[in-house]
Amino acid sequence: MAMSEELTSFYEEWAAHRAADALLLDYVRKADEWKWFHLEPLVRATGPVPQSVLEFGCGSAEMLELVSRAFPGAALAGIDIAQGMIAMARRRLPQARFEAGDIGHLAQGGFHSDLVLAVDILEHLEDPVRCARALGTAGDRVALKIPLERRSIRLGLSRKPRIGTEHMSGHLHFWSLADSRRLLRDAGLEILAETCADPPESIRYHPAIFPAPPAPRAGDLIGFLRAAHRAFEVGLERWTCMHQSAMHRHLFGSSHFVVARHAETVRVGASAAPVGPGRSPR
Repeated sequence: MAMSEELTSFYEEWAAHRAADALLLDYVRKADEWKWFHLEPLVRATGPVPQSVLEFGCGSAEMLELVSRAFPGAALAGIDIAQGMIAMARRRLPQARFEAGDIGHLAQGGFHSDLVLAVDILEHLEDPVRCARALGTAGDRVALKIPLERRSIRLGLSRKPRIGTEHMSGHLHFWSLADSRRLLRDAGLEILAETCADPPESIRYHPAIFPAPPAPRAGDLIGFLRAAHRAFEVGLERWTCMHQSAMHRHLFGSSHFVVARHAETVRVGASAAPVGPGRSPR
């Protein structure tokens, strides 16, 4: 399942841009800390401490660095499509094994780990079900973070989603919570634990991804209306995030954190771990 040359070039340019942008690096660091904050307890609740961890789509290895602190002594490996990301990853974690490649490389590279990570990866791939299935065979458990970006309501605005190289992050798919669960089921994965969560405002409104718009000029009615709409949407986003998580997920999206394993490895009659740390996403 080789990625198109256009998308490969897109991610190589993204890697170069990220390496040169201190603000973007700060955003990535904070976002990865938040993601691992939610994934680590799910990993610990569903099995023994992993002695080997492979991250598919490892980027510049910020996540694997957090894994190395949480599970000292674990053997680490990473695969990423962008050579630029792999170069940064090797500088960050010289003790780990890194290789450039796609899901086909994973299937043929002799990789198998106690835990496989795929954080914000499936939405980038043309065949996410095939990828999720391959991840399930490459590790005893799979830990995933899947963005929930399929909004059932867009405040009355009809908007064709940008995908691939037109999307700011190269997303090809936009899922609801039901879509995410169905994807994993279609890939033959059994969910062991899951939760939904939204990042704090320091990440949601980080200037690297949410720059402040210029103030409308005097007499600019269209600019004033756009600013008013933005202020209303931001206010509604903040309120629903704090008080109405289900509504927030439908209006603005969310994140699905999951630990799963291949269904064939789940013992018949065995009960799954509790859904999330004390709460079940609806």
